[in-house]
Amino acid sequence: MLGGRTQHSLWISGVFGSGKSRCAYTLKKIIDAPENEVRAYWDKYELLKCEKTLLERIIEYKKSGTIAAYLWGTSRDYTIGQIFKAVYESIKEELIKSNAGYTGENALKESVISWLEDDECHKQLIDDKLQKPEWKAVFSQLSADSILDSLRKGEDVTFLMKNILDMADAESIDILDFTSDVIVNWITDVITGNNIRIVLILDEFLDIFLRNSPASDEFQKLVALCRKIPFYPVIVTGSIVSQAMACGRLDCKNIPSSLEQFFIKKDVSLPDIPALELIGRAFSPKSVSVKVWETMTDDLLKSVERSGAAVLKSLNIQNKEILRSILPIHPVAALVLKNISPAIRENQRSMFVFMSTPKDLGMKTFGWFISNHGPASDRRLLTVDMLWDVIYDKGQIFISKDAKSVLDTYKRYAGSLSDYEKIVLKTILLMQVAYQQKECCLSVLEPTVQNLTYAFEGDMPILATDCISIAGALLQKGILIEKTSVDGKKYYEAVPADKDIQTDAAKKNNWVDNFFETVYKK
Repeated sequence: MLGGRTQHSLWISGVFGSGKSRCAYTLKKIIDAPENEVRAYWDKYELLKCEKTLLERIIEYKKSGTIAAYLWGTSRDYTIGQIFKAVYESIKEELIKSNAGYTGENALKESVISWLEDDECHKQLIDDKLQKPEWKAVFSQLSADSILDSLRKGEDVTFLMKNILDMADAESIDILDFTSDVIVNWITDVITGNNIRIVLILDEFLDIFLRNSPASDEFQKLVALCRKIPFYPVIVTGSIVSQAMACGRLDCKNIPSSLEQFFIKKDVSLPDIPALELIGRAFSPKSVSVKVWETMTDDLLKSVERSGAAVLKSLNIQNKEILRSILPIHPVAALVLKNISPAIRENQRSMFVFMSTPKDLGMKTFGWFISNHGPASDRRLLTVDMLWDVIYDKGQIFISKDAKSVLDTYKRYAGSLSDYEKIVLKTILLMQVAYQQKECCLSVLEPTVQNLTYAFEGDMPILATDCISIAGALLQKGILIEKTSVDGKKYYEAVPADKDIQTDAAKKNNWVDNFFETVYKK
């Protein structure tokens, strides 16, 4: 794009929490930062080290003149004119930072002339400001009329326009009317005048597409500049159609169709392997405890040997150290945590919320686990069921409808279950939701008989050895059903909320259990 080999700009999309904003901001900093910092950053990562040619091209573009401006969430409460004003201010700020020399004053001359001619009150306002000592010293013109006359006659009014805009900014006067034509002419002028490229990153800008068509047409004039000059508006959004539907504007999903011709689309997602690496980097042992922790993790790693091997095989990786890095999180739990995220309003950020939430906020997160469990505890691994508090109990309002219908199974039956049955049921339900996400293709997360034993490997004996019989009890009570996949594997599934498929025997057992519990308690 920066090399001019395409007349398209970049459209970055991805679900909430996928890292798209981080990627976009990193692009800005790669353009902004000194060469030595960019080279140092590049050398930190193995994947980037393989892209030396790309690095040298980026350095070349930096040296020959490229600036990047970044706007986040500007469209939320703004009119299209206010958006253009924010674009102007952000680009101008970067021009000043980069010592570009020319900030496009000549291109704004007509807008200032129109503003002064539009209303006598505007002239009076300027006349009043010119009486202040600080502005008397700046302007040789001592009235609004003389300023207007100078603007009409002068071809190069750079110095005068700079003074006018400085005064307007200092005195909070909205002297510029930012239409699409004004902002397009200004950007063209500064790019030509400084012989530079401009990258404008518009993050969380989806609302612009949810407005009426005329506003979108105005915005398209700005976007279309990438076909004419080295100006690249990089749009960062989530899922346009899904968010449009969420706000009740099904018709607006067609608004951005005319814009697509100007962009190369890139979807940002978080693959499973980097997700596990990020989980592993989220914590580390204290320096004085490194040796002790290595010994402890040797033992923990042996306790999840089969399940760890299954997880590694599903991800097609050989390095066991990735499993060590996430301990004491069980490998199956780590995969569930990552892959269930799209069910929580497409929010992959939930994985990092779980890892980073402080222990004293009343949520059973990673911080809570390491404060209440240790290598000598009955439950020394953070297993799938321990994700329940954050995902369901504390996160219900964010859960998708389909996922909630599955997870609500627990609430319907929890009152009649033993502690161990609750743990196994939570595990099966969470695995079912994670596996059913369209982004998930990991068979190790399907709640099969084999995978359930993986999920409890290394846990306390009664769960590690009896989880299948406990699941059998849930089948007998009609809380779960057992199905057979096309490859002959048995797997568990929650009974749909609107169906009662309990067998007569199950109903009888439930009646006996409830009667016994009631009589016993009394």
